[in-house]
Amino acid sequence: MADLERSIRQYIDRHNADPKPFIWHKSADTIGAKVARAAHKLSSAYF
Repeated sequence: MADLERSIRQYIDRHNADPKPFIWHKSADTIGAKVARAAHKLSSAYF
């Protein structure tokens, strides 16, 4: 288990060595509308 934890920490350290900012590509309104459509479809689906 120690090897796995060490490997994960090394991966995170390498990944964080060159950070890049997160860039939103869609507006909050667009995302909200998509979530609302998905919720409506799921609530009316027959299982």
